[in-house]
Amino acid sequence: MHEILIDITRLLHRFMKKRLPTGVDRVSLAYIRHYGPRARAVMRYKGGKFVFRRAESATLFDWVLSLGATGSPLPTIYKGLVTGCLVQGVAGRFLFNTGHNGLESDDYVAMLRQQKVRPIFMVHDLIPLTHPQYCRAGEEARHLKRMRNAMRVASGIVCNSLATMDGLVTLCRKHGWLMPPTTVALLAPELPAAVQEARPVEAPYFVFVSTIEPRKNHLMILKVWQQLAQQLGSAAPRLLIIGQRGWDYGEVTDLLEHSSVLQVLVTEIPACSDAEMVNYLQHAQALLFPSFTEGYGMPVAEALALGTPVIASDLAVFKEFAGNIPDYLDVTDEALWAQTIVAYTRPHSPPRLAQLERMKRFVTPTWKRHFVPVDALLAELGPVQAARQPGRYDIRRTLPPVIYALGFSWRKRALVRQFLGASRVRFVRRPTAIPDGATVAVWASGPFAGRSADAGWSTRFTRLFVEDGFLRSVGLGADLVRPLSWVIDGQGIYYDASGPSDLEHLLQTEAHAFDAPTLQRASALRQKLVSTGLTKYNVGPKLWSRPAQADGLQVVLVPGQVETDAAIRFGAPGITTNLALLKAARHAHPDAWLLYKPHPDVVAGLRSSGAQEDLAVQWCNEVITDVAMGALLEAVDVVHVLTSLAGFEALLRGKQVVCHGLPFYAGWGLTQDALPPQRRARKLDIDQLVAGVLLAYPTYVSRVTGKVCEAEQALAELLSWRSASPGDLPFWRKMLRPLLKHQ
Repeated sequence: MHEILIDITRLLHRFMKKRLPTGVDRVSLAYIRHYGPRARAVMRYKGGKFVFRRAESATLFDWVLSLGATGSPLPTIYKGLVTGCLVQGVAGRFLFNTGHNGLESDDYVAMLRQQKVRPIFMVHDLIPLTHPQYCRAGEEARHLKRMRNAMRVASGIVCNSLATMDGLVTLCRKHGWLMPPTTVALLAPELPAAVQEARPVEAPYFVFVSTIEPRKNHLMILKVWQQLAQQLGSAAPRLLIIGQRGWDYGEVTDLLEHSSVLQVLVTEIPACSDAEMVNYLQHAQALLFPSFTEGYGMPVAEALALGTPVIASDLAVFKEFAGNIPDYLDVTDEALWAQTIVAYTRPHSPPRLAQLERMKRFVTPTWKRHFVPVDALLAELGPVQAARQPGRYDIRRTLPPVIYALGFSWRKRALVRQFLGASRVRFVRRPTAIPDGATVAVWASGPFAGRSADAGWSTRFTRLFVEDGFLRSVGLGADLVRPLSWVIDGQGIYYDASGPSDLEHLLQTEAHAFDAPTLQRASALRQKLVSTGLTKYNVGPKLWSRPAQADGLQVVLVPGQVETDAAIRFGAPGITTNLALLKAARHAHPDAWLLYKPHPDVVAGLRSSGAQEDLAVQWCNEVITDVAMGALLEAVDVVHVLTSLAGFEALLRGKQVVCHGLPFYAGWGLTQDALPPQRRARKLDIDQLVAGVLLAYPTYVSRVTGKVCEAEQALAELLSWRSASPGDLPFWRKMLRPLLKHQ
C-alpha cells in the first residue's frame, strides 16, 4: 500500500467560513473516508505547501469530515507548523486533488513538479469550456488553464462520468495535449435512507434541487408554473426550489419576489439539512431537473436512490447511471414540461407509476464501486507492479503475490495456477481459512460468488470472479474439456447484469480510445474467426442448408440455453425460458423460417432441458442439434437470444441480433435490445467491442506451453486442435456423461 497525500485546502477554506458542502466537497470527503487511514493531509497557503504528520492529519481529516462542527482546526495547524510540516520524503507519493483547486496557478504546477509527487486530479466537468454562456466572465479562460495544467502534471485523471471524459478527450485532441492515464468512476449519492416522516407540504408538490443560476434553467420552470396557475388555479401543484442563489439570477428572483401567483405556489428553500432533504424528496411527485448541461447530476441519483421519480432534461450523462428510468424532456419545450407535470400530479398517475416500475431496476452507485477503478488506476501507476496478464492490459488490474482460491475442485487446481500467472495460489475449502484483507479467487457461478455479502464473509476480502472465456476449447466444458481461456473479473462477472463488471467498465471507459494497432488486431482476429468458423466450443460436425420451403423467407435462429444457468438467472430479468424466447421470435417474425438450436450441453445429456422445451417443435420450423454454430450463423439472417454467446458470435458475422435479456454485448448500439441496459451509454463499433471482449478482458493459456499467451496464439491452437480432433469425444468419455450431468 502506498501512502497517499490528500489536498484539503479547499475544504479547510470553506468549512472555516461555515459554508455548507457542495457536491465537489462531498466527493473530497468521500476520498478522505476511503484513503484517510493511510494518508497525510496537505494544505496550501500563500504559495507554500505543508504536509502534516499522520497524527495531525488524522485530526484535520476528522475536522473536515465533521463539516467543521468540532471546534477550530487552527490549533492543529499551528502544531503542525511548529513541529515541522516538511515536504521532504514525499517524492513518488500519490497526491489527490479532487476539487480543481489551485490548478489555475502555474506556481502550483511548478511546486508539484519540484516536489516530485504524483498528482491524481478529479475532473468534474468541462462546462466553462463547452457552455461558457452559463458561466461567470473569465471562467472559460481559467478552466482552460486548469485543464492544461492538469494534463501537464497529472500522473492520473479520474473523471466522474463518460460525458466528462469524452469532453476531456476532445479537448486534448483540439489542443494537442497528451492525456494521462484516465479512468471513469461514477459518484455515489450520500443522503441518508428514507424514514417515515410527515409530509412537509399537504398538497401535491415537486422539488427542484439546485443552485439558482442560468445553467439550471429555473426560469423555464417558473414560466411553466405560471402556465399551471392559469390552467389549474388553486389546484396547481406546489414547487419547492431547494438551493442557494448563485449568480446572474436576477430574472428568476424577480419572478419569485414579484409574481403574486408564484409566491403562493413556489417556495424557495436556500438551505436544509440532509434529513430535511430526504423528507422533501420522498414525498414529492417527482424531482425536476431541467439543466442545460451537467457534469454528473447528483440530485438525479439521490432522488432515484430514495425511490422518487425524476423528470429531467435529455442529457446523456444522466443515462450513464439512470438509464431509461427518468422521463427525459426537451428543455426548450415548456408545453411538454407543463403537460408532464400535470400528468404526474394526478392521483395514480400512469406515467409516474410506470417510472416507479422502471425504478425497480435502478442500481444505486456506491462509493465502494467508485473506488474500484480508482484503486485499479493507482495499482496501474504504482512503482511495484505484479506481472500483468497479457491480454488484460486495459482492465488496469494487477494480481497480488498471494491469492486464495476458494472452493475449486481438484481437477481445476492446475488451471487456477496457470491462469493466475505469477501469483502464489493457496487452495482453501472454507472462507474461515482465509485471513482478512486477502484476495480470493472464486468460480463465478459457484456458491461463494454472489454479489451480496454472502452471510457476511465476502466483505472481509477482495474477490476475483473466474469463469470460462469466449474462445474456450474444442469440446464442451461440461465434458471437462480443458479451456484455453478464462476471464478474471474484480467487480462481478460479464454475464451478471445486476451490477457492473470489469468488462462493462472497460467497454464504457476505454474501448472508444483503443489505438489503431489494437483495433487492427481486433479486426484481423474477427475476420479470422469468421473465415474459420471458430466459436466458443467448436462442436458439431454437420452443416445446415436452407431448405426449398425457406426460399424467399427470412431465416431466424433461436439458440437455446441451459435454463438453470447463472447467465439467465442474472442476465434475463424478463423472458427466462427457451420456449418463451421462441414464442417471442415467432411473434416478431410470423412468416420467417424459424430454427431452434438447443444448447449443446442439453443435447449431450450433460444438463437438463428447459421448461416445456419439448414443445419447441410447435413454434419453429426446424430443431437443429449437431450443427456447427459458426457455419449455422453464416446461413441465417436474424438471431434472437436471451444472453447466449451466439449473439456475440452473430455480431462478428454482421448479423442482426435481437436481445431479450442483458448479455454483455447488448447496449452498445450494435444490437436491438428489448431491455436496454441502463448503465451502458457508450456506442461502440464492432472492432472496439471485439478488442475489449477478446483482446483486453480474457486471459489465454497455451495448450502447448502452459503459459499465458495472446489471443492470436490461442486462435491458432484452436484451429490446430479442431483439425486434429473435430470435437467428437471418444466412446469411453461419452460414457462418463451421466456422472458429469450435475457437476
